[in-house]
Amino acid sequence: MEKLERLPFTTKYAIFHRLAEVCDIAALSDEERNLYLQSEKNYWDQYSVKQTAREEGREEGIAETLVTNIRNLMDFGFDFDKAITALKIPEDQVETLRKKIIG
Repeated sequence: MEKLERLPFTTKYAIFHRLAEVCDIAALSDEERNLYLQSEKNYWDQYSVKQTAREEGREEGIAETLVTNIRNLMDFGFDFDKAITALKIPEDQVETLRKKIIG
């Protein structure tokens, strides 16, 4: 208890708030607790799906930007290899980009 008295109020509040949540869950009947846990699982599953979609969208956007930048450099007279070097494209992406741009 001494440690709790030394904590700032907001920290104390967060601790007591979480403790109240745990007690509320523990006080539920088995059926209510199962419904609550299933609801919580559904929430985190949806969150995970959204995060994955966001990350995949970001990766696709980066890939499209690379293709556009390489094509722009090639329009200005750079050959594919010089454009790759100028943009510092990692080696593991070169062949994939070559297929997309040159064919």
